[in-house]
Amino acid sequence: MAYDLKSEEEVKEYIKNLGIEYRFGCFKEKKPEVCHLLGDYLEAISKDFQKAAKVYRSNCEDYNFAKSCYKIANYHVVGRGGVEQSQEKSIKYYEKGCDLGDIDSCFRAGVVSLLNSKKGQPFASFARVSVIIFVIIFVKFSLIFI
Repeated sequence: MAYDLKSEEEVKEYIKNLGIEYRFGCFKEKKPEVCHLLGDYLEAISKDFQKAAKVYRSNCEDYNFAKSCYKIANYHVVGRGGVEQSQEKSIKYYEKGCDLGDIDSCFRAGVVSLLNSKKGQPFASFARVSVIIFVIIFVKFSLIFI
């Protein structure tokens, strides 16, 4: 069915169908990208943070989807969606997301580790995030001169 999204009813139907498609793609087809979209849908549209947290955690742990690791780490930072507020768990998921190639996870892992180092805790991710920040700055500045 084609949608022109001019009426409120069509928008509501479109959004409802989007949720159905995401659930099917995640739970039946087991597509990590779609599972992450389902988490985003549950978070932003349904405002069901507990279900979103479950989807993000499962997608990170079961499918190694880096962006979902980043999202569940964020949930652990603030204790959102019924998850425990825990710096240790947030660092664990940020580092996993970083290991899987998500630059935002690398940055956050480094920042949290750096803040913890000021409290006398080790900071394993700091060197990794320092290199990544250097590369980002180098690339941005080199593009200016191209």
